[in-house]
Amino acid sequence: SLLARGFDVVWSSGDASFVVADSMSEERLRTTGLMATPVSTPSALRGARAGVPSAPTVYRSFDDPVRGVRAHLDSIARANVRVHVDSIGASVEGRPILAVKIGDRDHAGSRPDVLIMATYHAREWAATEMALRLIRYLARTVPDARVDSLVSARDIWIIPVVNPDGYQYTFTGDRLWRKNRRPLADDQFGPVIGVDLNRNHSAHWGLDNTGSSPLPRSETYRGPAPASEPETQVIERFHGEHPPVVSISYHSFTGLILYPPGYQYGLLPQEISTYRALAGTDVRPATLDRLPGSNRTYNRPGPSWFLYTTNGEYNDWAYQQFGTLSFTPELTSGFEGASYYGFEFPDDEGKLDIMFQDNLPFALDVIESARDPLRHRSQATGLLPERILVESLAPRIRVVVPRADAPAARVDAPGPVPVVMQVTDGGLLSRRLVSANEIVTRPTRMSVRAGPITAEYALLAATGAEGDTAAWVARAFHRDIGGIAGTHEWRGESGGALRSPPIIVPSDVDTVSVLFWTRYNGDGFSLARRGELRVSTDAGATWRIAGIVAGSAPAYYPERVVLDGVAGVTLLLEFQPRALTWRLDEIVVLAHGAAGAGTSPVAALSVSENPIRGDRVRFGWPFGAESGELAIYDWAGRRVWHRAVAAGGGSVDAWDVSSAGVGNGVYLAVARAGNRVARRKLFVARRGGGQ
Repeated sequence: SLLARGFDVVWSSGDASFVVADSMSEERLRTTGLMATPVSTPSALRGARAGVPSAPTVYRSFDDPVRGVRAHLDSIARANVRVHVDSIGASVEGRPILAVKIGDRDHAGSRPDVLIMATYHAREWAATEMALRLIRYLARTVPDARVDSLVSARDIWIIPVVNPDGYQYTFTGDRLWRKNRRPLADDQFGPVIGVDLNRNHSAHWGLDNTGSSPLPRSETYRGPAPASEPETQVIERFHGEHPPVVSISYHSFTGLILYPPGYQYGLLPQEISTYRALAGTDVRPATLDRLPGSNRTYNRPGPSWFLYTTNGEYNDWAYQQFGTLSFTPELTSGFEGASYYGFEFPDDEGKLDIMFQDNLPFALDVIESARDPLRHRSQATGLLPERILVESLAPRIRVVVPRADAPAARVDAPGPVPVVMQVTDGGLLSRRLVSANEIVTRPTRMSVRAGPITAEYALLAATGAEGDTAAWVARAFHRDIGGIAGTHEWRGESGGALRSPPIIVPSDVDTVSVLFWTRYNGDGFSLARRGELRVSTDAGATWRIAGIVAGSAPAYYPERVVLDGVAGVTLLLEFQPRALTWRLDEIVVLAHGAAGAGTSPVAALSVSENPIRGDRVRFGWPFGAESGELAIYDWAGRRVWHRAVAAGGGSVDAWDVSSAGVGNGVYLAVARAGNRVARRKLFVARRGGGQ
């Protein structure tokens, strides 16, 4: 309701919301009857102590002739032949919108385009700093096989400040200014300035007054018309000239990786498998958060509406108009212990470097994926997009297949199922096929043929809260009227659990997908209110979290959790709500994929100790007698150790953790044998091991 009234809501948890408000907005808040308590920002506290806030030492304004963004980019370009700076247009006040190209100056059609941007919203200095550091990292002259390959084989463009006027104003006027500096018609309170550039794009512009505002004083004012602002026009024109395969638009704060669609609750992109492979899942996230005192340990991935709906936003526009795989990382959680800093991430080199290092692997993965996103395995998440993906069996069958194979794809359940192809909202790589009619009887077997691949599926267990509930054990879970199929749904309250019967996985199957339709009353700002899907393989003696749902989801949508390497195992599944009401329908457990084929199952990679506190560590080879390789990567994606593994497997030669260049921190062990991959996150915590 605050968003719908045009308030600048930046955080919400429980019964409290943080709103950025000037004096007029504060007065409007009081008229709503809500209690508003001022929260001192870090800059206000510094000013109160020192009289005048000190100038930033790490952050850079746009105009400073010595160390401003313009001057800094020029100095990098003069010193490095890889860096080329061009103005691609001008802002309302005439400042250049600068694009930095890394690599060859010329644009080559043989190289896929990658676009990285920051600072649509002026106050988000951490986003600007992330983009500048990425420029410097990619432009390094230190030999790095991965970076050198990316720079030479892709056209990488970085726009560190989309909104230069607003950004400069945060250094000279209002630190928390968000919009551009477009003068608008005055109202009874005085001058009105600014359009929210990230609500001004052409796709779904003005769809409703919650995802953007028609009120010029609102912080989410969408402007008088689609792409009315010169800054937005520059970005849209640039896409037409250099259509990016992938893009990243950095924002802050909240600790998320968002992707389209964002304009309507419950929608999923047709490239959902590719988006999840790159951005990760709650169990296998692409980006850690190692900032001291942060209330998160990773950046949560999901469609933009998990936070709140938006319209006229960049991600949806780029995906719909160009099929660009677009992401919006919301950098940092905004908290350090009990202290809230929000958009005012500390002007601290050490903390900014941690933020950059945490987010670098995802950036490199996205850049690398531009060559062939459907076949790219993320180094950060270990996930490979599934070429055939089943989203639901009821009320309609929904499958996603490669776009090239979609026209001739066939679904049998067990006989031919007429399907229609979804073509809205972008999708250059994949297409969603939906059964033309509702499924009367849930199929027990199904096959999907797309091009040269045929995937077979077998139903292992299911409940729709109808007449199929006897084998499921419910505690504080109730059958309620509603749902997506039939007449009933499961409704669970905090502290409750819905447990499956024992599910026996056939010995010739290594992968199980748990499909379910869901909606819930969480919020996108916090993981405190969430639902957990837990799995046990020892009759309930121990459990692990296999999937998490969180965020704002008032409309039903299909979720999917994949369990790999479970051939011949007996599973127990349990759905547990945490501080929310969780509604579920059409829970389906599907077996698919013959052991060792097609689906690249993840086996267990054992390690002699973890955390690693000694000088050497040994690994147990997870692929039996198969030959392969084992590699260790640091969190920036650099390979620090590698061994070939001969046929026969067994124990792998020990990694010498005491060798030069291996400091304390997070590493990733990746074992490969053919198309099978096993991964293990390693924590090196040696005494005197550095950082």
